[in-house]
Amino acid sequence: PNPQGLHARPATLLAGMVKKAGAKARLTRDDGRSADATKLMELLSLGLTRGTPLTVSTDQQALLRPLVDAIQSGLGDDLSAAAPQAAAPPTTRTPDWVPQQVGAALEGVGAADGLVVGTTRQHLQRSLTVTDEPADPAQGAAQLDAALQAAAADLDSMMADVHARFGADKAAIFAAHKELLADEGTVQDAVSRILDGHGPAWAYQQATNERIAQLQKLDDPVLAGRASDLGDVQRRVLRHLLGLGEDTVQTGAAPVILLAPDLTPSDTARLGPDTLLGFATAQGGPTSHTAIIARGLGLPAIVAAGAGVLEVPDGTLAILDGSAGRLYLNPSENDVQAARERMAVLTAEREAARAARHQPGGTRDGVRVEIAANINRAADAAGALDAGAEGVGLMRTEFLFLERDSAPSEANQEQEYRA
Repeated sequence: PNPQGLHARPATLLAGMVKKAGAKARLTRDDGRSADATKLMELLSLGLTRGTPLTVSTDQQALLRPLVDAIQSGLGDDLSAAAPQAAAPPTTRTPDWVPQQVGAALEGVGAADGLVVGTTRQHLQRSLTVTDEPADPAQGAAQLDAALQAAAADLDSMMADVHARFGADKAAIFAAHKELLADEGTVQDAVSRILDGHGPAWAYQQATNERIAQLQKLDDPVLAGRASDLGDVQRRVLRHLLGLGEDTVQTGAAPVILLAPDLTPSDTARLGPDTLLGFATAQGGPTSHTAIIARGLGLPAIVAAGAGVLEVPDGTLAILDGSAGRLYLNPSENDVQAARERMAVLTAEREAARAARHQPGGTRDGVRVEIAANINRAADAAGALDAGAEGVGLMRTEFLFLERDSAPSEANQEQEYRA
């Protein structure tokens, strides 16, 4: 039922349920292709889009109904959301505001709304050079294990930081990264190559490259977009194997409009309004985890703007319109002033909306409409009320089961619901 298909986050929750039960389970499509429900890469490679018929099988009868119920409830996804559509050409959307005299205009796909004026800065990920340096198999396997553990510790730290800054939904992105990191099939493949006499970094790169290529071939853009998540995980492990430090995004003293071939979720999560005005990437998509984090940060962003983005010199004055998916280069003074005036209007509209957030909801002809929140846990209710919700319309009760090692008691559940 998931509008975006069985993507990384719900697949992670499904794998977690099966692992916690100490069970085996498989999902099988009508065409006979199947996946081990504990292996995230296999689940993603099935390409389960909304409406795909599937069969659930497990070696524990008592687990079958909870698994089916969890899948049918969406595994944490909002099932009322619209299914993502293929991105329309950006020229089909009429911008709310257009400058009159600019040096050039680059068109992409809007990934996060907003309008900013600033100077550009290019970001290119440091390339990782991996050569096959055979080592003693036992030593190579130990090096890979240490790198995987170090990467898992990195992700734990990232999850805690993102949870504190943006909430549980954004932190779940990196929980999915942990599941990709621990994917049994990928690790076994890498270890097998090490035992064949190859170096650990080369072995891991080859094993993950094959799976990245599999994901990129999927027809569904959301599921294919998970290739960038696995690429992010791959870089994290390889940096540890190669003895390199954390990737950093150099933005300068003042906030800039960042331009890049693409940004990983990890890159984006380390950024913020104090270092960044917004970003434009040559590649990527509006349903990527990078775009989701950008929206959480409140940063305007455009993606899939083409190679022209990479040719813009650092320090170029630009206007970034995330709503229209456009980057305007070398605007006139009049256009810069007009953009700042438009930004002031948008800010005033947001402030007016926030000031009115506690007024009763309703249509213009007087029909009363309750505004209620969709939350994952009791702690989310306070923020929802502050944002203007009148109550909780839906609490995703499966999270009480999915985030612990044993089923919560009736008393535990009552306590959560009363809270």
